[in-house]
Amino acid sequence: QFRRALVGDRWEAWIHLVSRLMEVQLSHQPDQLCWKLTRSGQFTVKSMYIDVIN
Repeated sequence: QFRRALVGDRWEAWIHLVSRLMEVQLSHQPDQLCWKLTRSGQFTVKSMYIDVIN
């Protein structure tokens, strides 16, 4: 229950958030980070720098 009424854009934003959260599937697997700017998936300052200057 909310303290304030959700009307108009706030109500639509709430419905959008809830629908996105319903798609999330949680598991007991450990989280993994994959850096998409390198082939190895590992973060490098060089890869970030190249992406920023482009």
